This record gives sequence, C-alpha cells and structure tokens, in this order.
Amino acid sequence: QALEDLIDFMVARVLDHLRIEHELMPAWGAESP
Repeated sequence: QALEDLIDFMVARVLDHLRIEHELMPAWGAESP
C-alpha cells in the first residue's frame, strides 16, 4: 500500500507540473475539502 501511495503521489506531482487535471490527490498547496 505504501508503494502505491508513493507512486500516486509522484504521478500527481508530475501531472501538477504539466498542468494536467487529475483526481489522484488535491493539488499541491490546495486546501482539502
């Protein structure tokens, strides 16, 4: 599970840098709902 979380985090960060929307986790610096 921890490895999957790490992969999701890394993919989400790359997508954030490319300005591609995703629902893996909240955007870096965004407030949680």
